[in-house]
Amino acid sequence: MSEELRSFYQRQIDDPATPAEARVLFQSQLAAMTSPSASANPPSTSASANEIGGDLNQNNQSGGNDFTNADIKKMGDPVAGDKYETHYYGAQTDVEHLTTLRAQYLADVSSAASRVPLPDADTADAQQREVLLDDIYTRLEVASSYHDPAIRERALDHRETRDVTRQLTVFEAMERHGRVVLLGAPGSGKSTVVNSLVWALAQDLQQKDNRKGATFLANEGWTAPIYTPILVNLSRWSQWIASHAAPNMPPLQLFWRFIAEQHDPLLIDDLMQRTNLGQTLVLFDGLDEVPADYSGPLVRLKAAIYALAETPVAHLVVTCRVLDYERPERQLLHWPRETLLPFSDALQQRFIEKWYATLDRLGRSLLEKPAVLRPRLQAAVRSRTDLRRIAGNPLLLTMMALLHASQGELPDKRIALYSNCVDLLLRRWRRYREGTKNRPSLEEYLREQDEHRGDIHEWGREDTEALLNRLAFVAHSQVQAGDTGSVGAGTNLSVDVVMQETAAIFRRYGFRQHFARAESLCAYISANDNGMLQRHDDTIFRFPHRTFQEFLAARYLVGDRGWLAEERDLVTRLLARCNQPEWREVLQLAVSKLVSDGSNVRAVATVIDTLLRRNRAGSAAWAQNVTIAAELLVEVPRQTLTALGPPEAKLWDAVVQSLWRVLDLQGGDWTRALINRLHGQKNRAILNAAGRVKAGTALGYLIAPTLRTTIAPDWCDVPAGVYPIGEDARAQKVTLSAFRLARYPVTNALFRHFITAGGYTSQRWWTQGWDMRQAEGWTEPVYWDDARFNGDLQPVVGVSWYEAIAFCVWLSDYLGYPITLPTDAQWEAAARGPQGLAYPWGNQWEDGRANVEENFAGTTPVVCFANGASWCGALDLAGNVYEWTRSDFTHADRTNEIDIMNNSTSVS
Repeated sequence: MSEELRSFYQRQIDDPATPAEARVLFQSQLAAMTSPSASANPPSTSASANEIGGDLNQNNQSGGNDFTNADIKKMGDPVAGDKYETHYYGAQTDVEHLTTLRAQYLADVSSAASRVPLPDADTADAQQREVLLDDIYTRLEVASSYHDPAIRERALDHRETRDVTRQLTVFEAMERHGRVVLLGAPGSGKSTVVNSLVWALAQDLQQKDNRKGATFLANEGWTAPIYTPILVNLSRWSQWIASHAAPNMPPLQLFWRFIAEQHDPLLIDDLMQRTNLGQTLVLFDGLDEVPADYSGPLVRLKAAIYALAETPVAHLVVTCRVLDYERPERQLLHWPRETLLPFSDALQQRFIEKWYATLDRLGRSLLEKPAVLRPRLQAAVRSRTDLRRIAGNPLLLTMMALLHASQGELPDKRIALYSNCVDLLLRRWRRYREGTKNRPSLEEYLREQDEHRGDIHEWGREDTEALLNRLAFVAHSQVQAGDTGSVGAGTNLSVDVVMQETAAIFRRYGFRQHFARAESLCAYISANDNGMLQRHDDTIFRFPHRTFQEFLAARYLVGDRGWLAEERDLVTRLLARCNQPEWREVLQLAVSKLVSDGSNVRAVATVIDTLLRRNRAGSAAWAQNVTIAAELLVEVPRQTLTALGPPEAKLWDAVVQSLWRVLDLQGGDWTRALINRLHGQKNRAILNAAGRVKAGTALGYLIAPTLRTTIAPDWCDVPAGVYPIGEDARAQKVTLSAFRLARYPVTNALFRHFITAGGYTSQRWWTQGWDMRQAEGWTEPVYWDDARFNGDLQPVVGVSWYEAIAFCVWLSDYLGYPITLPTDAQWEAAARGPQGLAYPWGNQWEDGRANVEENFAGTTPVVCFANGASWCGALDLAGNVYEWTRSDFTHADRTNEIDIMNNSTSVS
C-alpha cells in the first residue's frame, strides 16, 4: 500500500469530525491493508464477475499484483491458429467469444457517449436524425497554457507580437497528467469532455468510419496510445456502495464489483487484465454529485480511486465542479487539477458554425435557412453584453442555439433563457418521434388523466412546473443529504422518491387515486421521451443536466408552496443555504427570478444586508459572507435597489466598500500607512487566493458603471536611489531618478476608454506601428471579446508593444502630463526594491500571493493580490500577465539601456 493511501485512511481516523462508527471502519480497512494477508499469493482459479475474489483485490490495492507482463500473453489479436488466450490463473478463454464481447462493449459505450446531453428541439421533422456529439463538439481549453519558446523569442524581438502563449486543449492537459481532476463551472463541458474521449477511443478501437475517432483525437492534440475506455458515473457508483457493498469490502474490489454488475464476467476479466497492463483509461464523472460525508460512500469511493491509481492503469480522470471541490472531503490529495475555461469568442463562433452546418446537413426544417440564422446568432453573441457574459458557457450556448434555431430570437437574461428552454423541452421535444405524431407532451398526458379519472381540477402549465420544481428541489437537497447522515444519491431520484413526492402533490390537489396517478406518471416517463425528467435506469430518474435541476429548484425555493412552518419565511430559507456551496448557483438563480418577477426584491435586500452583518468585520467568516452577498447583488440592477428607497438604496455602496476591505485595499485608496501595516503583518490576507478572486470578480461587476465613466489611474511612488538589477552574470546596480508607476496593470475598463476615443482609428496616437496596425487590421486587443479575459477589472491582454505605446500617448494627452511605459530597470526596481528581492513580497515563493497558471482559469482582477504587493505598493508585478517595457531587457549593459522607442541609448 502506498504512503498516499495509508495517509488518506489515517487522516480520516485522526479527524475529530469523523463519526465514531466511521472511524472504526477506517481502522479496520487500514489494518486489513497493512496485514501480511494483504500481499498473499493470487488465487489459482479464474475470477468471475460475480466472484471477484478479495484476495486478488487485496493484492492489487497494495501496489499492483505479483504478475509480470511475461506471465500474461500480450493482449490483442491472437496468434494465427490460436483459439484461446491465456488469462490470469492459467484459465483458457474462447477468443471468438471474447472478441464479440469486446466489440459489443465498444459499440455500446461509443453509442452512449455520442448522444448529445441536451435534447433535440426540432419538432417538425418526424424522421429527424439525431444531432450527435461529434457533429457539434467544439474544442475545450483549460487554464494551463503552453509557452512556445519560438513565440516567446519573437515577443522579445518583434514589437508587433500580440500573444506569447496558447491555452492547452483539455485533451492535451489530460494526456500530460497520469491522474488529473478536471474542474469546471456548471455547464462548462466536463461530461462532454469525458463522453467525447470515450467515443473517440471506442470508435478508433473499432476502426469505424475511416478511423474518425483517431482523427478527432489528433485534432485535439491527443498523441497517447488508444486505450480502452472505462466510464464511471460517480453518483451511481456511490449509490451502489451505499446499498450493495459490504462494509469491509476492500477498496479496489469496490470498483471491480460495481463494473462487474454491468458486464459479462469474461469481459470484466479482460478489462482487469488490460488495466494491469496499462491499457485502459478510466474516467470518473461527477464527483460533485456524491454527498460530502465522512461516514458515507464518498470516503470509500475515494479510497477505491486511490487504490486504482496504484495499478498500472494508463490514465485516471475525475470531473468535479469548482465550488464543490473546495470541500476538503472531496479533494484527492496530490492530484493535479485542470480547470476548463469558457469558450473564447473564436470558439463560440466555431460552435455556432458547426451547429448550423449540422442542421443544414441533416435537412432540418427551420424558420429560415441556416445561412440566414447563423450570422444572426453570431452577431447577437458578439454585440450584446448580456449574451457575451453567458455565451462562454458551452451548455448555455447550446441552449441559445436550440432556442435560436427554433424561435429565431433569444431572451436577453440567463433566467429567461432557462425558462424558455424548460418550456421548449417540456412541450416540444421530439413530440413526433418515430411517426408517433399523437404522442402527448408530459403536460398534455397529465391533463388527459383528469378526463379519464373524472377529477375536478384541470391540470395546467403551472401545475406541471410546480411538480417539476418540487422534484428538482428534492433531488438537489440530496446533494448534501450526507451532511445529516443519510445516504443521498446526488442528482438521482429513486422511483420510490418520485412516487412519494408526486403522490403527495396529487393528494394536495384533491385527486382521487393519487398513488395510482403517480404510478401512471412514472410509467409515462419510463416509456416516453420528455425533455426535463428522464428514466436513467430501472430504479433511477434524473434531470438531463444539473443546471436544469438547479433552475427548477430555484423556482421552488422562491415559491410559497409546500414549506414547513420553520421555512415559510423566504428570507429564512434563503439565508439557511447561503453558506452551502452546493446551493450557491441555486441562490443566484433564485435572486434573479425574484428580480425578474419584480416580487420580494426587498427580501433579497434583507438577505444581502444580513450577510454583511453576520460576523465580526475583518474575520474570514465575514469576508466569505461579504463575497456571497456581492455575488447575489450582481443579479440585482442598482436602480432596482434605489427604487426601494432607504436603507436599501445604500446597500450597493455598502457591499462595494466591504469588498474593498475584504481585498485589503480600503476603498481602493492606498496610503503609506496601509503599505507599512500590510508589510508589518507580512501582508496576510483575510481570504485565501480563490476567495479573493471571487471577491475581485464580483467587485468588477458591481463597479463596472463607475469604471466605464471615469479615468483615474492610481499611482505609487518609487524614490530615487540605487537599485540592484538582473541576476547572476548580468547583475548590476543602477541609479534611478524618482518616478511613479501605475498601481495596477492597465485594465480592460481603462483600455476601453482608449478604444472609444478612436484609439484604433486616429493616427495621431500612433507614434510608431501605424503601418502595422493597418496591415494587420487591428481594431481591438486579441482577446477583447473573450469572456476569460475581458472583465472590467482584469488586465488587458493580447496587445502589441505598438498598441501599448499608442495607449500611453493617448492617456498623456487626456490627463495633461507625460505617461509612458517604464524602462526595464524601472520595472525591476519597482518589483524588487533596493534589496533586490527575488519576489515582490520577499525572497521565498509563497502560494496565494500571485496568479500563476496552475491556480486560476485565465487572468484575475488586478485587485485580488494585495498580499503580493511590492515594496512600493504596486500589484501584479509577479504573475497574472506579461508586461511591456520601453527598453530592451536583453541588452547586456543595464545601466545604459537601449530605448526601443527611439532606438537610442537611455542613461538613467
